[in-house]
Amino acid sequence: MGRLASWVKYRTEWEDIRAERRKNGSILDKKTTSDESSLIPDPSSPLSPAVEQRFKWMPSQLSAGLGLSRVRFYSEQSTCPLFKLPVELRLAIWEYVVGGNDVTVVRKVDKIGHVVLPRDAERLKAAQTNVNDWSNWGPVGRERRYTAGEVLAAVDLLAMLRSCKRLYIEALPVLYGYNAFEFRTMESFYRFLRQSPATGLQSVRSVRIAWSGFAWWQNYERPGTDGTELEYEESWREICDAVVAMKGLRVLNLHSWSAIDLRWQETSRDDMVRKILAPLGALPEGVDLTFTCSEVPRI
Repeated sequence: MGRLASWVKYRTEWEDIRAERRKNGSILDKKTTSDESSLIPDPSSPLSPAVEQRFKWMPSQLSAGLGLSRVRFYSEQSTCPLFKLPVELRLAIWEYVVGGNDVTVVRKVDKIGHVVLPRDAERLKAAQTNVNDWSNWGPVGRERRYTAGEVLAAVDLLAMLRSCKRLYIEALPVLYGYNAFEFRTMESFYRFLRQSPATGLQSVRSVRIAWSGFAWWQNYERPGTDGTELEYEESWREICDAVVAMKGLRVLNLHSWSAIDLRWQETSRDDMVRKILAPLGALPEGVDLTFTCSEVPRI
């Protein structure tokens, strides 16, 4: 069988986002309640502690009460020649290594990945996708999820950040701030917002969501495959709230590869675009917000 019809495929994305929201709460709640200090050392102190549990499956409070946790300290890497360079020079090195790319974030099974196009176009085309979930229409929207172990990018932009904690602290804002990010599914953007550290999101400057699901907005008012509401407006409002909170954002482009579908709708294209953009009304004046779409419908 072939792919799902567009209006069905994009609805499955909202269903998956709805399930994630119900399970794990809102994006902003996760960013404000997560204790990043236990994951990221404080650059202002020479040694930054983090609690390390002996048994990962055991609740942290129980582990500490039984004496099965220990405080682990992260070194400032003071003996490393690289960190003896002036910070300005180090930041220039990090930018040269991980910056200056047009990064496309893709959805993998249970995670997200990244590619730099057109450099990784052939890898992306040849990559294996997960097609285990089927409907009467064919493989559902999940056929766009690449398998978790698939290597999509010729250069892993995250590799350097994994080398040590101090480098992670310094290079994380560079990774997020000196690359332009593009998303071709709403679900990949939602996962990016959920899984990225707050420090990284605050550094993002350029975002493009090139998703034809914008063209089918009114169709999401119908119940989902399980007969319940998609809650797409609530999910979109939560996504927009997270975008508004990205203080470093300067460019935001929403693009639909298809013209907005107005069949059976008593509304105009402009009114539909206003409805989509309404939750972004709180964006600062310095953000360049654009909405573009094709003039000819692509079914």
